[in-house]
Amino acid sequence: MSHFPYYGIIRNKAHGRIWLYYNIATVAISNVILHEQLIHCDVWFKATNQAIALTCVYGLNDPTTRVALWDKLTEISQTTSAWAVMGDFNFVRSLSEREAPNPPATQDILAFNACLAKCYLDDMHRMGSEFTWSNKQGSDTRTWARLDRVLVNPAWLTMFPASYALSMPPGPSGHSPLIMSLAPASPIKRRLSFLNAWQDHPNYQELIQKRVQALRGQLEDCQTELQTNLFSPLLIEKEKQLAGQYAKLCKTEVDYFGRPRYGIDNVNAAAFVDYYTSLLGRKINVTPISDIVFSSGPGVLEKAGIKLIAPVTREEIRKALFSISPNKGPGQDGFSSGFFKKDWDTVRDTFCAAVEEFFRKGRLVRKVNTTLLALIPKKAVPLAVQDFRPIACCSVVYKTISKILAS
Repeated sequence: MSHFPYYGIIRNKAHGRIWLYYNIATVAISNVILHEQLIHCDVWFKATNQAIALTCVYGLNDPTTRVALWDKLTEISQTTSAWAVMGDFNFVRSLSEREAPNPPATQDILAFNACLAKCYLDDMHRMGSEFTWSNKQGSDTRTWARLDRVLVNPAWLTMFPASYALSMPPGPSGHSPLIMSLAPASPIKRRLSFLNAWQDHPNYQELIQKRVQALRGQLEDCQTELQTNLFSPLLIEKEKQLAGQYAKLCKTEVDYFGRPRYGIDNVNAAAFVDYYTSLLGRKINVTPISDIVFSSGPGVLEKAGIKLIAPVTREEIRKALFSISPNKGPGQDGFSSGFFKKDWDTVRDTFCAAVEEFFRKGRLVRKVNTTLLALIPKKAVPLAVQDFRPIACCSVVYKTISKILAS
């Protein structure tokens, strides 16, 4: 302990089989349960005043002795706290979690999953290595398995909806270290993502129109009632909510929802920023191009110039929109071109007005000009920044304007 003066330690045996270290400055441990195959305790985070239940597991290799582990987990599951169970279970949940000449026994897999069902436990969202253990032998006798995992109950997902487990490379060990990130515990704002399949519903068009009409009627009724009670807080708040809902349905081209956040914390975000800053460089001052360069080159003929400045027609807008594949990734607003094409009779005037405004004023509103950056993995298990390929997902209005300019 002299090497770890700021840490507490819990062992399930005198010489230790499972060791639990904790920072006494940041957490408090209570209600400790020691078992041959686990350590269970309640953890209180001092900074956030949050409490969880934590079980650290090291399952025995013999299936008959693991029955005691399943029984103990079932007993502990009576807790109502947010509960995480992590460690080396020494067994797999399915045949696909083991690559070896000898498959695991089916009855043992069923026993493992039956225990988890009783405890209302399921795997936490994970990243990193697919298999967490290997016997380190040659290719002819190599065995791979996912023995290490993090399991959580529904109360945990309510408290930490963005938490995830990262399986690191094993290094010299046979097992991959597991890092559990709680991530932000605040509610997650999710970006709307319109699915083209919704349009196949037989009552799709009718439902959309009814919803718009119903909201319009509710809004007008509220405003009529507000005329007789001008300063009613309830009516004013109701009008505000109805107006907001109505606007979201009618102005689909400028709907905006926050991006979903799954597991890329501030540290990882900084790594991406640093990588592309070093790759692309920083902004520097440059000498502007002289007007003489432009005037000395070939110019546009008057006839072609008139075509370039001619007002864009609605037929041009329609053709540009309908040339965009409905399967292209949507932008920040979540709507694909399939939505606008399927509902063209409904959204035509509003959509065309947005495009025409750009050609009339020469500028785009910020929400239409917003680009969603998505990271596409280059390999099955991405572990570094270089393992991702960034793509930019633009709004359909932006894509339509680009196609008109290019043509």
